Amino acid sequence: MSTTRKKAKKNEFFEGLRDAMAEGLDALQKGKVLTTRDVEAVPAPKPMTAKQIAALRRRKLHLSQAVFAEVTNSSVKTIHAWEQGRTQPSGCALRFLRLLESHPELLLELLGKGSQEAGEGGSSSGSCRDGRVVASPSTSGARALNFA
Repeated sequence: MSTTRKKAKKNEFFEGLRDAMAEGLDALQKGKVLTTRDVEAVPAPKPMTAKQIAALRRRKLHLSQAVFAEVTNSSVKTIHAWEQGRTQPSGCALRFLRLLESHPELLLELLGKGSQEAGEGGSSSGSCRDGRVVASPSTSGARALNFA
C-alpha cells in the first residue's frame, strides 16, 4: 500500500523569510558585519473632539458633510457620528484629519485642483465659490467635484 502526499502550497512569505535567514547566517559565518538601523516611528496623532472635527470641516475646509465624506472616503453617517461624538475616527482617518488640519491646501490636490486647471474635468459638476467646494451629482448619478 503506497501513501501519496499532497504537494504543499508554496508560501512566498515563508520562502522569503527562509532565504533571508539563510543569507544572514551565511554572512555571519563568513565574518561579514551586519548592520541594523534604528528608525523612529511617527507618534500616533492626538485624538480630535467632535467640535474639532466639525470646525475643521466647516471653518477650515468649508465643506459640507457630503463632500467631506467623499474626501475622507467615508459615509455621511460616519462624518455625522464623528461630529456628534458617538464614534471616533480610526487611526488612519485620524492621521488624515490631522494632516488636513495642518495642511488644508492638500484638499486642492485631493480634489484634482493641484494637477488640473479650473474648469477642466469633463462632465463633472460642482464648483468652488469663496473658498468652498460644492459637489453636485453628474449626469451618471455619481458625485463629482470640480472647481469653477
